[in-house]
Amino acid sequence: MRVADRLRTWACRAQSARVAELEARLDHERLFPAEWANRRVRDRFGDEVQAGPFAGMRYPDYAIERVDLFAPKLLGSFEQELHEAIESAVEARPRLVVNVGAADGYYVVGLARRLPAARVVAFEADESKHWLPHEIADLNGVRHRIDVRGACEPRSLNDCLEDGALVVCDCDGCELELLDVDRVPALSSATVIVEAHDLLVPGIKPALLGRFAPTHDIEEVPTLPRYVDDFPQLGDIPLVTRQLAISEFRGAPMSWLVMRPR
Repeated sequence: MRVADRLRTWACRAQSARVAELEARLDHERLFPAEWANRRVRDRFGDEVQAGPFAGMRYPDYAIERVDLFAPKLLGSFEQELHEAIESAVEARPRLVVNVGAADGYYVVGLARRLPAARVVAFEADESKHWLPHEIADLNGVRHRIDVRGACEPRSLNDCLEDGALVVCDCDGCELELLDVDRVPALSSATVIVEAHDLLVPGIKPALLGRFAPTHDIEEVPTLPRYVDDFPQLGDIPLVTRQLAISEFRGAPMSWLVMRPR
């Protein structure tokens, strides 16, 4: 076979392999459209959080596949209802932050960056996920102040708290067991921001209101709808992809409780 024929054959094989790779990627993203939205947002903005209290926090390249709700986190719109409460908590300069339900470490790393003198204790029951907040913390230069632990129990929560701590809790229903001032008396002096999962465990919100009313001022923060017109920075990205990029896929309207000690 002549050299030209060999080169032509090699080029055809390379092109076929590339087409197969692209078809496999398209098949994958048809099944997982949110991942496609993640990719479009990352391609437009890079790997730094764009807005909100954690603007400037960096993600690794693989975050588009590993971080839940990556696109709204990168945009800085994730749980934007809490932005005012987070800023208020940061202004108080707590020396200790405790995050229950740390997942990929959005609040762990974000708060460690905003509070350079604070220690951050992160509880995450799924220990197979612990590597991710570690790596994101390394990337952002805060790994030395972060302590990632396993499942949280009332005793372990009480033992790690100190006066004036900030507790951010999102643990899909276990807040009913954990956030109990009788079982965890150190909570009486903590600022607590908690997602109330009444959809998963009915009665959580009224139970927490009753428990913390004697010691805390409580603000209820409801979820708000997301509209693509509020995100002009997404530009000419297709409409459906823009909607996917700002959606947080909540099963029903819900709320957070922001509880500040008196």
